[in-house]
Amino acid sequence: MELTVSVLFWQYFLNTLQNKLSSVEFSMWIRPLRAQLLNNTLELYAPNQFVLDWIKNKYINNFNELISNYFGSNPPVLKLKIKTDYLIPNELKIQQIQKQKKCLINKINSFSQQWNFFYHSYINKKYNFENFVEGKSNQLARSIAYKIANNNGKNYNPLFLYGKTGLGKTHLLHAVGNTIILNQRNAKVICINSEFFIQNILYALKYNIINELKAYCHSIDFFLIDDFHYFLDIEQFKKKCISTFYSLIKDTQKIILTSNRYLKETLDAKFFFDSKFKLGIEITINPPELNTRVSILIKKAHENNVSLSKDVAYFIAKKIYTNIRELKETFNKIMLSSYYNQRNITLNLVKKIIHNTFNKKNQIITINYIQKVVAKYYKIQIIDLLSYNRSRSIVRSRQIAMTISKKLTNYSLSEIGKAFGGRNHTTVLHACKTIKTLIQEKNQMKHDFLNLIQTISI
Repeated sequence: MELTVSVLFWQYFLNTLQNKLSSVEFSMWIRPLRAQLLNNTLELYAPNQFVLDWIKNKYINNFNELISNYFGSNPPVLKLKIKTDYLIPNELKIQQIQKQKKCLINKINSFSQQWNFFYHSYINKKYNFENFVEGKSNQLARSIAYKIANNNGKNYNPLFLYGKTGLGKTHLLHAVGNTIILNQRNAKVICINSEFFIQNILYALKYNIINELKAYCHSIDFFLIDDFHYFLDIEQFKKKCISTFYSLIKDTQKIILTSNRYLKETLDAKFFFDSKFKLGIEITINPPELNTRVSILIKKAHENNVSLSKDVAYFIAKKIYTNIRELKETFNKIMLSSYYNQRNITLNLVKKIIHNTFNKKNQIITINYIQKVVAKYYKIQIIDLLSYNRSRSIVRSRQIAMTISKKLTNYSLSEIGKAFGGRNHTTVLHACKTIKTLIQEKNQMKHDFLNLIQTISI
C-alpha cells in the first residue's frame, strides 16, 4: 500500500504546484521530477545536477509545506537525488549535442542552460497502449495513433488529436513515443509541451540562433507536441511563432499534435493543414461513455490492489462523467479515505466523499466562514476575533484565522485586516509571519493549523 500512497501523494503534489506556479515554470522545473516513498523517506529525483540545485534554492520550502499538509504530524523525510534512468532522451549523437551546446554558450551562457532541457524527450514511461482504456469515445484516435507508432500511419500526417482537458490525449501521445522508441531504436523522437517549445523558439529568435534550432529540429524523425493550442494563445507572437514552427519541421517528419480546441478554427492552422501537410487528419476524443468510465475505475482499482465492486464502480461512473482526470482524482480521494480510515470501499463511503467533493466545488471559502471554523475550534466567539482583546489565546486564534484567510482566499492583506475589526495590512502580515514561525517551532500549533486547513478546505 506504500506504493499507492506514494502515487497518490505525487498526484496531489503535481496538481497543487501546477496551480501555484506559472505553466512554463511548472513544465521546466517540476514536471521532470519523479518521486518514491520508501520506509518513511520521500525521495525526489531530478534529471541532473543543474535541476537539483535549482530545486533546492527555489522550491524546497514549497515541497516541505506540501509534505506537511499531506502527511500531517508524521511526515516522511525528504531527500533530493539525481536519477536519469527514467528519462528517455532522443538519439542525437553526443558529438552533435556538445557542438550545439558549445555554439549556444558562445552566443549567451544563460540561454545554453535553458537549451540543455530541449535535448531531452520527457516521455512518461507509465503511458502505453496496454493501459489505455479503449471505448467508443476514443476508439478511432487510439487506432490511428497505434498505426503511426508501429509505422503504419503514413497517410495520417500530421495527426491532430482534439479533446477537452482530461480525456486521454496526453496518454496517447506518450504511448506513441514509448512504442516508437521500443520498436525503432534508431528513431529520433521528441515529445514536448508546446509552451516549452514556444519558449525555445522565442529564445532562438531573440538571440539570433534560429538556424541552430532548425538544424536540431530537422534531425528529428517524430515530433510529438502536447497542448498545441498555446500557439494560438500568444497574440503578440502568434504569427511569428507559427511561421517559425513551419520552418522548423519537414514534410518527411511524423507529427502528432494535441489541443483542447479545434485547430482548423483559425486561419493560420487551416493553412497549416491545407498546404504543409495535405494528408493530415483531425480526430476528436469525446468524454468517455458509462461503460468505459467503469472499466477505467476497475482497472485503476486493480493497479492499486484495491477491492471495488461493479455496483460501486457504476455509481461513481454515473456521478463523474465529464472527463477521465476528474474521475481518477475522485477515486484517489476514495482510496485515500478507505486506507486511512481502514474501511472497505462501500457505497456509503463513496456517497459521502462524492457529496463532499461536489459541495467543495460549489463552495466559495469566505473570511467569515474561516472565522466561524476557527472560533468553534478554539471554543471562543467570533466577536473575540474581531475585538482588540490582547489575551494570548485570543491573539493566537486571531492570527491563525488571518493566516488561513491569506492562504485560502484571494483577499488582499488590507481586505483581510478590515474583516478582522478594521486592522491594517501590516497587522495581517505580522500575523502570517508569526504563525509561520510558530508552526516550525511548536508541534501543537502545526497540528492545529493543518487540522483547520483540512476542515475548511473539505
